[in-house]
Parts: sequence; C-alpha cells; structure tokens
Amino acid sequence: MEITGAYYIDCFNLFETKCDQFRKVEEMLRERLPSLVPKRLHDSQQLNILSVGSGNGEKDLLVLKVIRESLRSNDKGTEVKIFNRAIEPNICFCDLYNEAIENMQQATKFEICEQSFQEYGQHTEKEPVKFDLVHFIHSIYYVDMEEALCHCFEKELGENGVFVCIVSDHDLINLVLAKQPTNGYGQKDGAIENLEKAGQLVEIAKSKGWKHEVYMNEYSIDVTEVFDPKSTEGNLLLDFLTHTINFRETAEKQVVEETLAVVRDHTVFKDGKRLGKKKDWLIALYK
Repeated sequence: MEITGAYYIDCFNLFETKCDQFRKVEEMLRERLPSLVPKRLHDSQQLNILSVGSGNGEKDLLVLKVIRESLRSNDKGTEVKIFNRAIEPNICFCDLYNEAIENMQQATKFEICEQSFQEYGQHTEKEPVKFDLVHFIHSIYYVDMEEALCHCFEKELGENGVFVCIVSDHDLINLVLAKQPTNGYGQKDGAIENLEKAGQLVEIAKSKGWKHEVYMNEYSIDVTEVFDPKSTEGNLLLDFLTHTINFRETAEKQVVEETLAVVRDHTVFKDGKRLGKKKDWLIALYK
C-alpha cells in the first residue's frame, strides 16, 4: 500500500533528517533563485508565485525568504507585494501549512488549495492569475511531467515567468524505486528510465524550444538503520525509500531481499555509518 497522510509525514520527516535535504534545498535556492526571479519583475509591484506539492509550507516560506532577501538587496524589498498560491493534496500538510502562516505578518498573501495538481488544472474555480514563478520542489514525481509543464507554460506562467523544479535523480533513491514492482509514483514497472526526471525535463524543454538551466548538488543519505529489522526508524526510512507501508512485512520476500541488496551494493561504510548518494538537480525553464 502506498504511503499517504500522517504516516507519510512521519516517513518524510525521518528521511529529511537522514539526508539533511531541506538544508541542501536551501543551499540551491540561495545560490540560484536570486538570478532567476528578481530580474523578471521589471516595473511590476507584485510578484505572483505558484507552488505545487507545497507540503507543510516550509519550502514555500524558504522560497519567499530567499526572494525577499534578494529584493531587499536590489532596493525593491519593501515595494513589492507577493501572492503565493499553494497546491497540496495532503490534508495533514495543509493543516500544518495554515498553522505556519497563521501568525505571520501579511506582507505576503497566501492561498492554499487542498487538491492535487490534476484537480487544480481541471476544476479550479480560483481567480485566474499569471505567475512570475512556478515551482515544484521534490514534487513533480507525482504528475505527468509533460502535461504539467505544458499546463504551466500555457495557463499559469506570465510572459517573463520561470518554471523551477528540484528533483532527485541518478542516486540511491532511484535505484531502490527501480527495484519495486511499481516505482512508488503510481507508475507500473520499476524501470529506472521512468524515474530519471532531470533528463526528461531537459528533453521536454528542448522539444518545446524553451530555454533551460541545470544545476546539480550531491550529498549523502544515512541508511544504516535500514538493515536492522527491529529498528523503528530503519523501517520508516525503508518505507519512504520504497513508498510502501510496512514494506519489510508486506512486500514479497524476494523483493525485500533484492531491495536491501541494492542499498548494500550502492552505499559505503564510513565513520560507523552506511551512506548512499543523494543527488538533487535544480532545473529552470523559461521562454
């Protein structure tokens, strides 16, 4: 059974702890966003942002912080209003998002859509807005990528808008998912070519004639406890990596053994920890 709801949040929080993913995302955003966004403002007094797969709001607030700091450095920080529309289907995450922004000073206007991106594209009754920035931060895995890109470029992005996506690719997570009967994102057969999102994004951009910029950051994920069947954290992490509830008990024994073999074969033992590669790619697309 695929992991959802509060259980997904528990698995995800542990995963982020084991690889420090949030801090790594922050590094990429601080390095790349300032050159991508402020120059698109021109004389506008409002910046519109669409976030897809917004989670608990933590990544959205980070994006806003980086942009505000960049605007202040350009003497536009106090002048520009920001509108942030967030799309997130997980009700638990939406509740956490609302809590996060409840007591904030309203320099930014928020709108949270509790629905999937597919539902948003098909049935939204929201006021039409052209966005300066659309971002998918570790969330594009759950949609048809080409459909999502075409929708964003045709319906959501303004004339000078930029599409920013951060994806995990060519790393231990891909190898683990490729071993599963389904790849964890609702797609049958675990073929790894179905999981290599960075290359697919670039190929789509080339086919559409869109400009693109690509950046990569490599770091480590600690999977030491995955090999201890009695470890609560190890089992939660294994569930996240395979996108399956109670994977060790519910998957076929052969699949469990092959999955653990993949983890063992693609990790190194260092300073008492078993570490695998984590690779994040930031891809910016624009016309």
